[in-house]
Amino acid sequence: MNRVSWSWNKTFKLLLFTLITSVLLITYAYLVEVRCVFDKHTYKEMVLSPRFLYVVLFTGIISFAVMLLGFERIFKYRYHIVTVIFVLSVVLRVSGSSIGMIAGWIGYTDSDVLYGASRLIRVDEWAVFTPMTWSQYYGDEPFSYFSSIIRATPTDVFIVYGLPIRSFLMIFRPFQIGYLFLPFANGLAFFWMGRLITLFMVSFEFGRLITNDNRRLSVLYAVMLTFAPVIQWWFAINGFVEMLIFMQLSIVVFNMFLQTQKTICKVLFAFVIAICAGGYVLTMYPAWMIPLAYILAVFIIWTIVHNKETYRFKRTDALIFAIPVLLLLLAALYVYKHSHGTIEAISATVYPGQRSENGGDFLKQFFNSFSCFWYPLTEKYTFANISESSGFISLFPLGIILYLRYVYQTRKKDLMASMLLIVFAFLGCYCVFGLPEFVAKITLIDHSIQNRVLIIQELSDLLLLIRALYLCESSNIKIPVCKSVCEACLISFVLTWIAYSINSSFFTTATITIQFILLFSIVITVLIGVSDERFRSVSYGLIIVTLLISGLLVNPVRIGVRSIEEVPILQLVSKTVSEDPDGIWIVEGIGYPYNNYLVMEGARTINSTNPYPDLERWGSIDEGEDDSEVYNRYAHMRIVYDNNPDEEFVLTYEDNFTVSVNDDELRSLGVDYIFTDRVFEETDPFQLIGSENGFNVYKVSLD
Repeated sequence: MNRVSWSWNKTFKLLLFTLITSVLLITYAYLVEVRCVFDKHTYKEMVLSPRFLYVVLFTGIISFAVMLLGFERIFKYRYHIVTVIFVLSVVLRVSGSSIGMIAGWIGYTDSDVLYGASRLIRVDEWAVFTPMTWSQYYGDEPFSYFSSIIRATPTDVFIVYGLPIRSFLMIFRPFQIGYLFLPFANGLAFFWMGRLITLFMVSFEFGRLITNDNRRLSVLYAVMLTFAPVIQWWFAINGFVEMLIFMQLSIVVFNMFLQTQKTICKVLFAFVIAICAGGYVLTMYPAWMIPLAYILAVFIIWTIVHNKETYRFKRTDALIFAIPVLLLLLAALYVYKHSHGTIEAISATVYPGQRSENGGDFLKQFFNSFSCFWYPLTEKYTFANISESSGFISLFPLGIILYLRYVYQTRKKDLMASMLLIVFAFLGCYCVFGLPEFVAKITLIDHSIQNRVLIIQELSDLLLLIRALYLCESSNIKIPVCKSVCEACLISFVLTWIAYSINSSFFTTATITIQFILLFSIVITVLIGVSDERFRSVSYGLIIVTLLISGLLVNPVRIGVRSIEEVPILQLVSKTVSEDPDGIWIVEGIGYPYNNYLVMEGARTINSTNPYPDLERWGSIDEGEDDSEVYNRYAHMRIVYDNNPDEEFVLTYEDNFTVSVNDDELRSLGVDYIFTDRVFEETDPFQLIGSENGFNVYKVSLD
């Protein structure tokens, strides 16, 4: 190892860079928090708080490490470095969960957030998925395939919400393994940071593959993918992060399989590919799985063609793959044996039921992706809510333009880029025009919806951009400066004008101006950087900063879950459950998201979110007209105690209904305890156990 020379000049530069970067980071955090946190603090208070010192320390350590080691040694020891970061994150209980929103909704303070803010819009994470995951720590058999806590009846928690269980099947969900041997807060950190770090590293290695080991482009790709708005806004649910990890990792390992001659390595690679395949399928979200499979197919074909000159098929290769395939079949049979009833029940529901969409009418959303830059800094959103309108910032149509320029100047076509362009066009036709029903069915794309397909189309455009940059840079494509300026002006102006025209209420004069300047700066430096290497670092840096602003603090930096563990009313529930673990609970009068709070304490809650309906239970109290159209669905439900209801079941939203129950129906449902914000009359058959901050726990006392 070469000795590292040091000087006062280097020290000064390091300190100056650390201070400036720290101020920018803390300013960004302040801008995020001041728009999201109710107990707002001043910028001066934030700068003078210990949090600023943490940023300075973190930035200083990173800067010192980069300057001391150099990029080559960081690359060489990259897996050692990320392992240390991961272990420290788990030990310190660092996560990005917004579960602290629960404390706020019960009237207490979320004191666990170090930077950023818990996001109300991520309610399906903090009010459903994470509380359900916490519930797996309880019950007669913690981490069982069927939970009796959710719905207060045996409920399949593996196939629907993908909760951690004690089973060999967890090799297909490796990021949840931490829950099985760690306390919940550490397990949550294992889940969040494990996926974040793995996504970045796998994306980096995938980028190296598709750019022929261009490491700067690979870092750019890893940042553009990992911190893409859609990734961060959907980080914890629907398995999108896992899909991208497994898709990319399978291709990287498949390429290694085709290049190695060592049998033991081939066996290892085959098992990794099998785990990736199983993990991909078990995300159980076809709306993203199916369109993403088209991109997967592109890279399978490209990898085979890429290695056709050196790879020679051997009979042993078929045998090597046979064993992992057998493992997959056994896992599939095991899952089917345990979950076929669940799958049938979900398929027979009114909602979500069996989805079938032919697409169409999604043109304006094509031009919305760069507007995602503002989402962490504003409470406004475009078209739908922030999560639904987030996407990949792929700089469309820059990738297409660069690839067409490469084809024009070199008179060559690139297989990967051409196939990505075909996928982009196919998915675009689905989104904009729609497909004939028979085409949608035979391509399976009818199992998705426009908004999900659009995300995968943007991903194909991002991949095309990275590939096109590699092709142009490696082929010395020349773009005159004056032409670059004209093209950058035209692209930036058109995209900004379209974004403003379809979202005029979203922008202010300042934000639309900033967006134009930023977009122009990126496009002009990218175009000039194709011909002049001196501008490449500038363009990459601008893109990375843009992506970090749009994604870095979408989710909070959370240290543990103490603010939830110390909520008095939940401690009362926990105490009651410890005394009567088999008691049946309902949340009365208040619905979603309160209905999932109790399962975190192990309370068997009838109206916790029902991933699929208990038709027998609701049918037993369904009197008069058949209301199965109301309750035969995935549902958040509100139970109201009322001896004289006008209607028993009332559908309030597509995934939400209210059910009114009287004394007889409470008895029929076997309810033992009630959590409510109501104060019942002395004549009601309930005994008050305790009250905290406007919430009450009652014992049901029916004869």
